[in-house]
Amino acid sequence: MTSAVVIPNWNGREDLAACLDSLGAQTMAAEVIVVENGSTDGSVEMIRSSYPGVTLLVQPVNLGFAGGVNVGLRYALHRGHEHIALLNNDAVVEKTWLAELVAVMRSGDDLGMVASKFVTLDGRRIDSTGECYSTWGLPYPRGRGEEDLDAYDDAVDIFGAAADRPSIAPRCCATSDCSMRTSSPISKTS
Repeated sequence: MTSAVVIPNWNGREDLAACLDSLGAQTMAAEVIVVENGSTDGSVEMIRSSYPGVTLLVQPVNLGFAGGVNVGLRYALHRGHEHIALLNNDAVVEKTWLAELVAVMRSGDDLGMVASKFVTLDGRRIDSTGECYSTWGLPYPRGRGEEDLDAYDDAVDIFGAAADRPSIAPRCCATSDCSMRTSSPISKTS
């Protein structure tokens, strides 16, 4: 059983290096796939010179986040990976991130996707613990802006995910066992 991590990138050289370093320290091996969306900041050269083990899919133009993810997913599926994680180029993951995501995936035959707890780099505030629907049917990031006091440590059904198993019909599960830190700012909500 193999895993892949797909990272779309556009002019994210500064953040991408920390992301790739954190993936290189993972306790579980995976194919790291960077979909390069036409960057002009030296990202391609940095990946080629400093991260020769990374699979680099260079696109001539910026396909956007969804377009880049789709290119990476198609490639990972073609390579036969059983588990595929999606990661923003500004995320720095803990050493056991992928192993814990995959362990959760393997814990239930009916799980199609899982999500991580995203917290700020200082680990104090939650960015998201998965996407949920409000009572009005609108999506929102569960826990955004809240202090991380272990309130979201139980698995719940969500609809946004960080990793999936293509062979299973999607059913989402969020768990804090798969924690992650991201440098993305937290938006304040009213």
